[in-house]
Amino acid sequence: MTPVTKEPAAADVAGIIRFVNLIAASGRSPRTTRRLQTVVQANVTITDTRALVRLMPDREITVGQAATVMDVDLSRASRQLARLQELGLVARTADPGDRRSSRITITDGGRALLHAWWAVWVNDYLVAVEDWPTGDIARLGELIERLHRAMALDDLGPVIDLPAGCVERAAPHADPARRAVLERFAPVVVSFVEWTGLTADPAVNSLRLAQLARCPVAMRSLIALRVVARHGPLTVSELGDRLEIDSSRASKYATELADKALLVRAVDNLDRRSSRLRATRKGAELIRRIDALQHEKVCEAVAAWPPADVTGCSSLLERYADDLASGHVDARGWAVPPTERVRGAAAAP
Repeated sequence: MTPVTKEPAAADVAGIIRFVNLIAASGRSPRTTRRLQTVVQANVTITDTRALVRLMPDREITVGQAATVMDVDLSRASRQLARLQELGLVARTADPGDRRSSRITITDGGRALLHAWWAVWVNDYLVAVEDWPTGDIARLGELIERLHRAMALDDLGPVIDLPAGCVERAAPHADPARRAVLERFAPVVVSFVEWTGLTADPAVNSLRLAQLARCPVAMRSLIALRVVARHGPLTVSELGDRLEIDSSRASKYATELADKALLVRAVDNLDRRSSRLRATRKGAELIRRIDALQHEKVCEAVAAWPPADVTGCSSLLERYADDLASGHVDARGWAVPPTERVRGAAAAP
């Protein structure tokens, strides 16, 4: 008799989905871009850094090959590479085999920029587990590595060079046993996070999910719709505050969503001069459709896991997402460890 495999329930993978969505949201957040620019002192974006990651191997590639590894069309790759060249982050040389073509390489400046940024964001993922028991960190690392392999299959993404001393900086007082666990944990979580930012897998790629769900609006507007569906009704200024953008841009997103009948503007009963945004039934259904697709994809990845492992992975990642989301950064862009936050609060008048 063939055994029946039980598909994980929605609650079983909720923490996994929340964690990958947190990573995706962070990559699109204006706050992350501002932080990146503070750290590297250059007018770059997360999209720029992800393009550079794709070019990190010490090899020359054509624009067409760059488009393939960046998963964009040729014209977009050309624009992206021209921008990176203008910033001095990539170099373009004539192809000796075809003088009409050129080859692209990352420059020393591009590598230095990436390593400066990596040092900061790797620190985020280590600082977030500062007050975790060592055994929980080890278990989380094991499950993330297993999840990465289950979801990515044969395409685990690029290998990231961990910044020297990242564990010592994040946990300077760790004993040898805990340090060893963190040394093992750091590359595992970093590899998974970078894969989620670069992969085309619809389980974690919000653009691919939107395409599968036949979303009629741009990704930024879809993010705005999700905020309104979760927290609405909202004023335009409240939407802007939640998205960390100005009201004029929030209004632009709201207009696009309203034109597609995904949200409506209703007169505010407390202030007849203003209006509040709320998702329509069509808008809410679009969000449900996207969520169901993501849930299905994640469940497929862990279908062969014992239920206890799925639940444990989801629970630990939910906790990890909470700690990452509640983190604070200083004026230089570095994460502030929980213990320092407590000391700072105690010292405040």
